[in-house]
Amino acid sequence: MKYKCYFLLFALLGFAISGFAQKKQRDSVRKYLDNHLSFTNKTNMDFAAMAVRERDHWLVVSVYPDTNILLRAYFLDEKLTIKDGPFTLYHPHKIKAVEAYFINNIKQGAFRSWYTNGQIKDSGFYVNNYQSGEWYTWNEEGQLTAILHYQDSSNIKTVARALVNPNLKRPSMLAGDTSIGVLSGTALRYFPTGQLQDSGAYKFNHKQGIWKYWYANGQMESTGAYVNGQQEGEWEFFRESGIRSTKEKYVKNKVAALECYDEQGAFSGNTCPLQKPPVALGKFMDFDKYVLDNIYWPQELAYADIQGKVIIEYTITKEGELVDLKVLDTPHKLMAMAVMKFFNALKWSPAVSHNRPIAQTMRYAVPFFR
Repeated sequence: MKYKCYFLLFALLGFAISGFAQKKQRDSVRKYLDNHLSFTNKTNMDFAAMAVRERDHWLVVSVYPDTNILLRAYFLDEKLTIKDGPFTLYHPHKIKAVEAYFINNIKQGAFRSWYTNGQIKDSGFYVNNYQSGEWYTWNEEGQLTAILHYQDSSNIKTVARALVNPNLKRPSMLAGDTSIGVLSGTALRYFPTGQLQDSGAYKFNHKQGIWKYWYANGQMESTGAYVNGQQEGEWEFFRESGIRSTKEKYVKNKVAALECYDEQGAFSGNTCPLQKPPVALGKFMDFDKYVLDNIYWPQELAYADIQGKVIIEYTITKEGELVDLKVLDTPHKLMAMAVMKFFNALKWSPAVSHNRPIAQTMRYAVPFFR
């Protein structure tokens, strides 16, 4: 049944390319692709394909089992190892996945990619496999999430190449494909709502000059300057209400002076926490020891040869509430239940960032070893 199906696919491919110029039989060759887009044999194939000579190039067309288009790509050589020309890859149901252009296996020119729902994901320009100029990024809902500027084409003097394993007998047609991005210029990032999240500039991948950061509600979160990626000079930090929380002076990324402000914006001194993780409250000095002393081995597993670590993830809100507690890994569900019960009973002090309570997600491993 599988081969009858692919016989139909080859017939459809033949029909699809019949619009090309008259060709000799040797100018069209059946090909087979696996799910890594490596050329393979008929027995191991996942996708049917056809290679057709077009003047001094070869066009490869491949389809999904339902006969919808999977790939259209031009190659310079008959062995189909040098991508040269338009390259278009599709998601199922004729939805574009990638649209690029290659010259001698090097990405050059306009590039676009799409999500499986058909929404555009990225759009930009390549020079010698380097991202160049302005690039735009969207989320799956179609909201613009970033506008980033990469180095101009005039500054790209080399070709970025990826190493390909020479021992691979049938490398993927994507083998050797690489992408290098050197941020140089303005940068804008957005919240899913469209509200600006941060803005500034880069110089050779390092933040440079004045940067501004915002909360999702539109209030300023912080602002200050970078020099070669390090905080330098005066920085101001604000609460979500818009009230200043600290004024800090930096010298080579280190705080040299500090002014603290209370929730009403009044100066409160020169000492306040800048970075502090959430802390469990209780009459103990060592939290790790407190955990080991108060989480007991499940009685049902007293004689079972089961050991390991229960790994959990949780968030402490800025109000000090534990939320989103979940188990990431556990040797046994009873051990996980014991850990969950213990953590749910704890009281917390929230994390602090620049004299402001913040929500923070944590991971913790509880050992169960005899």
